[in-house]
Amino acid sequence: MLWKICIVCSIGTAVLAAAGYPVLKKRSKIHGLYYILGTTAVALLFMHFPFIWQEFEGNGNRFFKTLFVSINNTIGVFTIDSGYENFFQAVNELPGRWFSVYQGWAAILFLLAPCLTLGILLSFAKTLRMWFRYLVSCSKEEYIFSELNERSVLLAQSLAKNKNDRKILFANVDFEDLNQEKMIAEVKGFGGLLFSRGIAELSLKKESKTKSLTFFLMGEEQSVLEQSIQLVKKYGKRKNTTLYMFADSKESELLVSSMDTEQMDMVIHRVDAANAFVMRYLYENGHEVFAGADMNGSIRCAVIGLGKVGRELVKNLSWYGQMPGYSIQISGYDAEQNTLDALYGQCPELLDDRYNGTFIEGGEAEYKISLHLLKSLTSELAAKQAAESDPTIVYIDMGKDACTIEMAEAVRRELLRLGQKPMIAAVVRDSDKNRLLQDLHNWKNQYYEISFMGSDESIYNEDSILHSRLEKEAMDLHLRYCDLNDADDRLKQERMFWRYEYNYRSSLASAIHRKARKECGIPGTDKPAEQRTEEEKKNIRIMEHKRWNAYIRSIGYCYAEQRNDLAQTHHFLVPFDKLPLKEQIKDDI
Repeated sequence: MLWKICIVCSIGTAVLAAAGYPVLKKRSKIHGLYYILGTTAVALLFMHFPFIWQEFEGNGNRFFKTLFVSINNTIGVFTIDSGYENFFQAVNELPGRWFSVYQGWAAILFLLAPCLTLGILLSFAKTLRMWFRYLVSCSKEEYIFSELNERSVLLAQSLAKNKNDRKILFANVDFEDLNQEKMIAEVKGFGGLLFSRGIAELSLKKESKTKSLTFFLMGEEQSVLEQSIQLVKKYGKRKNTTLYMFADSKESELLVSSMDTEQMDMVIHRVDAANAFVMRYLYENGHEVFAGADMNGSIRCAVIGLGKVGRELVKNLSWYGQMPGYSIQISGYDAEQNTLDALYGQCPELLDDRYNGTFIEGGEAEYKISLHLLKSLTSELAAKQAAESDPTIVYIDMGKDACTIEMAEAVRRELLRLGQKPMIAAVVRDSDKNRLLQDLHNWKNQYYEISFMGSDESIYNEDSILHSRLEKEAMDLHLRYCDLNDADDRLKQERMFWRYEYNYRSSLASAIHRKARKECGIPGTDKPAEQRTEEEKKNIRIMEHKRWNAYIRSIGYCYAEQRNDLAQTHHFLVPFDKLPLKEQIKDDI
């Protein structure tokens, strides 16, 4: 009877383990080789138990002796000393049917066990070789990625291409995931190192203090936050250390601002991908917004799809369009009420009828934002709705490349039928698709004139993330606004720039608009403040205050008699002519 129970338990262990593997794989990182090895060991233990139980018949502590010897024999199966002769001799004494089942199942396990041992040894040798390559490398720069994904590989490729002696590491790599095979090959191709350990588990603390470490946390947001806390604890006081957090939640913003950077040498950068893309677009290609304006300087933007990128476009175009000689209207379209509600919640006063579409004399921001809830976000319906505003430029981001491409083509078709030919800019993230679509035309060589932007390749590269010209100009502006007495003050203000989102984003917006002023030929923009005429000074001051008013509302601030940044209220959210003189001349830098 014991033989029957044990063979059922042995086979049942294998069946349950196979059924449970997909579930466990999703919930936690399981190494498949070790998982199979453990399952095989338990199955073999059940197989040995009745055979050893017979040998200890009549002995005291029979169960524990049987268990101990069974474990010992099981371990032996994974080595050369398997003891299979004695085992199969005992199996031969079983009745016919059970003999066949037991012998067949045992043969499978006895063959599988040493193969697993060999696999473990090869895996260990592979890991050992990887660590050896890591230790002998003499690079002064190390770049460590928290996980292997398409975007992290793109950024790593850019780093390797620009300087081939950099050491690039990937943590948390699942070598058994077939979906990662191509990426693993790409990383090996440019000399990257791959480790299965988590990023916080890698032993990097003993590195030379002169060697720079740069961490990139990219992946699921909660994992990024947890890893950032672990890395700050481990490397926070290490010099020449930078941490890039790719996260867009309010939690991540508050987490970065709560870290005491004055007690740390590590520099932390939070990367909000949607905002970073829109800011970079306005900095590099924002002139398209003004170039498409009609003869009266009217800019009419249609934003189809109010996901993260769409919402960022609506908010940031409101202040970007504050330019003398131009007026801006922004129409947003989506089929989900919660996306519209998100905008109302994020920037209530920007959409308040007291300011939105109300043009007040005396230097108040001037813009018109209208949000439209569609029954469904089909291309024909969206195009017809957008056509009602006679757009000068149309932005499209449906969240999925296939849907965005289909929408862009349909919108171009529908608008042409209505006699409208605005510029269309569509967000297509797949780099290969983005490149192929740039000169899109039909069989009669008619060009669609659709600009495809936002490819991952254009965003996840060294110039955009590590050496952004926009961030450098924004930092310079931030420091010019501060009263700096010495190098310590400068270092403190540089840390304040990265630590607080308010400082970072407001400086970016100011740098972007200054560049746009030059491109629009605003008189006096290209002169130092002291060389401007009084008229130039006044016009630039009013324009800057209009921009600031729209910007500060776009990030959620409202007017109140007292400034309270925790409540996001500000007493200078008033027309320019109601500002104190000191505040009117504040932006002459």
